[in-house]
Amino acid sequence: MRKKGYALITDALIALVFSLIIITVLFNLSQNISYLSKEEYNKFLSLHYWSEDALDVMNKQGILDDIGYNWALSKGNRSSIYWKNATNISKKYLEKILPRNVGYKLLIEGQEICNSSWNPNRSNENTKEIETHANRLLVGYGANVTILGKTARAALTNIKEKITSEYAYFGGFVGQGNISRELFLPSDANVLSAYIEVNAGDDFDLFINGAFCKTFSPTGEAMEANVKDSTGNITSCRNLINNRGSIPNIFEIRFRDNNISKQYIGGGFIEVTYNTTEMDTDVETGYMRFYFPKIHGIINYYSSLYVPGWVNTMYINVSFINNFTTFLTIGNKTVFRVNGSSSIQNVYNSSAQLIDSGFFAQSELSEKTIPIRLGTEGLQYVVTTTTGNADVVLITDVSGSMNWRIGYSDSTAGTVRPCCP
Repeated sequence: MRKKGYALITDALIALVFSLIIITVLFNLSQNISYLSKEEYNKFLSLHYWSEDALDVMNKQGILDDIGYNWALSKGNRSSIYWKNATNISKKYLEKILPRNVGYKLLIEGQEICNSSWNPNRSNENTKEIETHANRLLVGYGANVTILGKTARAALTNIKEKITSEYAYFGGFVGQGNISRELFLPSDANVLSAYIEVNAGDDFDLFINGAFCKTFSPTGEAMEANVKDSTGNITSCRNLINNRGSIPNIFEIRFRDNNISKQYIGGGFIEVTYNTTEMDTDVETGYMRFYFPKIHGIINYYSSLYVPGWVNTMYINVSFINNFTTFLTIGNKTVFRVNGSSSIQNVYNSSAQLIDSGFFAQSELSEKTIPIRLGTEGLQYVVTTTTGNADVVLITDVSGSMNWRIGYSDSTAGTVRPCCP
């Protein structure tokens, strides 16, 4: 006798119902299979694959959405045109997809949308011998709920008046000699203002891209910014800041006096404020680049860097001309020490040398502030000062030197005098 089959296809619209059905199906399947012959089991699998494939095709082609849409609009009214639409769409495609001898029933939320009882060529539910079913979860539809609406999407593609700033920083101590720093601006930047705030060792002239900007005469205490506020306003020189994109703007500090001991910057910054149409002008995350300043004089540089993450790779590339020994230390480790030369020297250290070799442990450099020292060795210079005689009026001392006589370099005894007349 020819075996008869019946496919039950359910489209569940609520996640909870979908989950319960899956569990029940898996449990029943594991219980029933043990009583089936191999032939019956193979037929059961074929039937189950047909039901899964039918729903899969209808789902990918958007047919289930059409059925669910009309079902939701019908609000449970079986005489509604929408219910009839859902029924007709279901029959049309299931008749084409499923084999001719297989019966079917489509349910949404337990409500029967259509079945194959009208077709005598298909298996009847009352005489079925094998039954299985498949499920799909369809979201966005529900009984007696709104399914139509409007959405809006907005995205910024351009901006005309974004105002932001770029900075060129001077480290803790930059010396000794004339000093240059670079500053990059977007290709369409319109400079609005510029400002400098530094602790300078002496009077200096500021040049921007080789053109004179302004002369500064620092005033104030030694350990604070002595060029700042209104004195540091260099907006009048904004037209000199004319390089864009990959071409840097060079800010050069040229000290006016020849006393090299005063030719230094003890920290500070240059700020350029501009507007741009570029939306994202922040430095790209994931890597950072540390620039050394250009020092025309004696290389004597103290600074630091902070990596706000975990260091995976690190490269160092330094170029200089120095007749004396040049060294670089990062943290408490000397990265290089190079003998002097009258020619340009380029020192390159790869990540393999710095990180992979274990010279630096990643934890030494990651998420902390690391001191940097780039300096000169083997150099001596004499600072001459004017000296003269002085009269000592009163000396107060509690050491043994009070027993000695003033004006003698040995321990010649002094004169003991009473404290009071």
